[in-house]
Amino acid sequence: MSFYCVIITLCGVSIDSVNVLVEKIHSFFCDLTSSFTPIASSDIANITVTEIPDEMYVSEREAYKALASTKIKKANGPDDFPNGILKVFAFELAPVVADIYNATLKDGLIPPLLKCAIVHRIPKQPPPKSIKDDLRPVSLTCQIAKVFEGFTLTHVLPTVLKDLDIKQFAPKVALVERQRQFYSVVKSWYEIPQVKLLKQSDADELKANHYPERVGLGKVAAFFGLGTLFNTTFSLVTAATQDTLAATYFPNSIVLIANTLPAFLVSLIGPFFMQPIPYVGRITLVYLLNVSAFIILALVKQVYWKVIGIVMTSFAAGVCEVIVRSLTSFHGELTLTAFSAGTGVGFAVGPLYYIAMTTWACISPKVTYCVTASIMVLIFVCYYAIGDSGLKPPSSLTAEHIEMRYLPLETDVMDKVGEGKTRGRKGCFLIPYLICLILAGVPALVLEISLGQYTSQGAITAWKICPIFQGIGYAGVLVMQYVNIYYTVILGWAFYYMFASFQSTLPWSHCGNKWNTPNCVESGERVNISKQNCSAITSVSASQEYWDYRVLRLSGGLEEAGHVNWDLALCLLLAWIVCYLCVCKGVKSSGKVVYFTATAPYLLLTAVLIRGVTLPGAADGIKFYLTPDLSRLSDGRVWLDAGTQVFFSYSIGMGTMTALGSYNKYKNNFYRDSIFFSFFNSGTSFYGGFLIFSVLGFMAKNQGVPIEDVAKPGPGLAFIVYPEAVAQMPLAPLWSAMFFFMIILLGLDSEFVGIEGFVTAVVDSYPQYLRRGYRKEIFTAVVCAVWFLLGLTMVTEGGMYVFQLFDHYSGSGSVLLLVVICDCLAMGWLYGRNRFYDNMESMLGFQINPWIGWCWCFFAPSFCAFIFIFNLVTYKPMSYGPYVYPGWGQAIGWLLTATSLTCIPAVMIYKLIKTTGTIRERLNKLIIPDIEEKREDVELGDREGNQAALLKKDNDKNEQKA
Repeated sequence: MSFYCVIITLCGVSIDSVNVLVEKIHSFFCDLTSSFTPIASSDIANITVTEIPDEMYVSEREAYKALASTKIKKANGPDDFPNGILKVFAFELAPVVADIYNATLKDGLIPPLLKCAIVHRIPKQPPPKSIKDDLRPVSLTCQIAKVFEGFTLTHVLPTVLKDLDIKQFAPKVALVERQRQFYSVVKSWYEIPQVKLLKQSDADELKANHYPERVGLGKVAAFFGLGTLFNTTFSLVTAATQDTLAATYFPNSIVLIANTLPAFLVSLIGPFFMQPIPYVGRITLVYLLNVSAFIILALVKQVYWKVIGIVMTSFAAGVCEVIVRSLTSFHGELTLTAFSAGTGVGFAVGPLYYIAMTTWACISPKVTYCVTASIMVLIFVCYYAIGDSGLKPPSSLTAEHIEMRYLPLETDVMDKVGEGKTRGRKGCFLIPYLICLILAGVPALVLEISLGQYTSQGAITAWKICPIFQGIGYAGVLVMQYVNIYYTVILGWAFYYMFASFQSTLPWSHCGNKWNTPNCVESGERVNISKQNCSAITSVSASQEYWDYRVLRLSGGLEEAGHVNWDLALCLLLAWIVCYLCVCKGVKSSGKVVYFTATAPYLLLTAVLIRGVTLPGAADGIKFYLTPDLSRLSDGRVWLDAGTQVFFSYSIGMGTMTALGSYNKYKNNFYRDSIFFSFFNSGTSFYGGFLIFSVLGFMAKNQGVPIEDVAKPGPGLAFIVYPEAVAQMPLAPLWSAMFFFMIILLGLDSEFVGIEGFVTAVVDSYPQYLRRGYRKEIFTAVVCAVWFLLGLTMVTEGGMYVFQLFDHYSGSGSVLLLVVICDCLAMGWLYGRNRFYDNMESMLGFQINPWIGWCWCFFAPSFCAFIFIFNLVTYKPMSYGPYVYPGWGQAIGWLLTATSLTCIPAVMIYKLIKTTGTIRERLNKLIIPDIEEKREDVELGDREGNQAALLKKDNDKNEQKA
């Protein structure tokens, strides 16, 4: 309400009614715009005169609909008054917006910036009955969006005035004076310290107009459900205090403090720091916190971990309150009442639910917590029922933004579940992981995304910003090519296992098949052998033999290639066909597919996790996962694994993040996206760890061996250990099909990123050949076909040895470490940290934390160099099981590594040879950006506009040469 008071103070007189207030505001803006008249086209040089059809002009009614239905950025702090201002004054501002828009089209004058905008024809709709009705969205242009943003947000005013191209108009009064007046008036709205109070009648009228929509029963029920859910968890933990602290000496007050203090602190300060996070991100955070907390409370025995679980539920409750209370501002007072009523009901439901489960139904607290974790999926159901926020990204995001934000999130889960890199992944692993993430991971991620967004180019051409290091782009693209080739083979294996799951009895659950050997034993037999202290050296599990002798038909070594396994080849072909159909149209097609592939795996992961934590021995596995072993910090291998995990799971050094960042709009907040992505990537990794170690604990208990002896290296975890564990569950075919379907979805997401990154880089390098007609789609098909043919070498009888060779050398941590070192040194020292900070400020409107720049210059290169040197010192010949690769095989692996790394010095030498002048002059020329000149005549951040302009310039140069 203070915003309205500021406006009244601005007028300098007492306002009797709202009508007088809006009339004064309307008069001010009309006076502002009416003072500008178009200059004749003959007086302006290089202006093309174009006839504008009448239907392209905007009426006041159409401008009103756009204003009244658009959600804009919020101001700093929890107050959401800008949206309220638009809804209240949309009727008065509509003529102003229409005048400004049409003024740019009158007399055939089109400003250059307007040429880059896409003008949509306005659909014919009946006029609104009143200000409160018919708030359907009407798409105008980006010009309209910037106009009404300028009237409500101070920090975007310079951009708005520039985009409106006011300099093309000759004002009746001095232009500078009019602009100064406009700035001072709007700025004063935010800075006047003393305001007058509105009359109660005016306040009631404004309050009534603030919520013009009618709230449906579904939304009311959704808000009531959210309030009930969150307070149910809050009160349930309090009711279970005695059971939580059973057989411990902790006082009950500890639980009460842990259950109230975090929620209080989050409710107090949350509205100020949570605004940059999208609503779907906040809801997902609450869901993950609650599920993880209840799993910890159910399975971990240490009391301090239980207290951490209670803190997590309290934190989730505080975040929920911040989320839902801010959501109610968009839906009216009734939703706020429903949420408040739900929170009250939740205080009663929690204790009653716990009593019903533990006392009346005689269910243990452990199972009660697990059931509660599964119920948390209703959070998404209620949030989706709210409607306009839903599970969709903000309206300003395009399909390109969606893919950039959500596709790579699955890479880490696929890496954890699909390839089984669990060595050292205990509690102590979190320390080196976080250090590597802070010093190198997040800074390198910000660098690559911002580089792509600033240049609107793929991985190769983006480095024209520092031409001497353009080889970094080639190196990253080659690494991603190798990864794409062997990564899709995992998809082929997953398809094979999923199809094999559609049987009443899983084929790897028993011996006696034609591929089994006399050494085959089933899980129950392995337990008996262990209990009898007999030698189990020659015994092989049924799932191991199914993997080796049925799926892979494994030969004796790399030198025995054998023939192609055509059943695997068909599965590999199916995987490539699915990948191509999803990416054939670029991010426009994959951005739609990702709605399903980025969300379904979380639901499947949760379902399999709930089943996993209820298995006998799962608690031991999770305890092993969460219990830190600080002595392992002195093991350098743990640090190497942490660095490899961060770079590979974040797709850093491969050019993919640069390619996806190039599809962002120029003003997109990539800094927020990077932090959001980092949080969810690492959070998903931690969440997936519960699934991994719950199953490992189950297997260890069945086999009577330590947990660290159960895990298999490479893909053995997903295709040997998990299938064996699933085979011992009730409804084994169902759980097996769900698990491998989840693996397929995770792999598809990772493959989308890889293919799009490679294709974008190549197409941007040769736009004159590949951006015409359907050439890009044909090129993508050719790339997929070639990679499929190369992948056939990995589905032969000796294909596993080829797969391990690619995995160990072509996409290894050593390659990514060197690429990241060159990334940071090139940007931090040659192009210049301060210079790129200015570039980023032009995109964001503010400067990011200086820590990122320090990491580019010092910390990230030093840390990566340390890990790389340690990897060389501790290098051992590659092996797969008992088989040690021959020297010529390792030479092929090092050749794969060299093909990507040598691109960096090779391009340097080539650039130096092609450039004229002395060595010093050549170096000076090659650190000067080669991309700014090509961006002057197009709108920054308009990727298609940039590409079209570059293509036109290339054609003009070719014609001049001809």
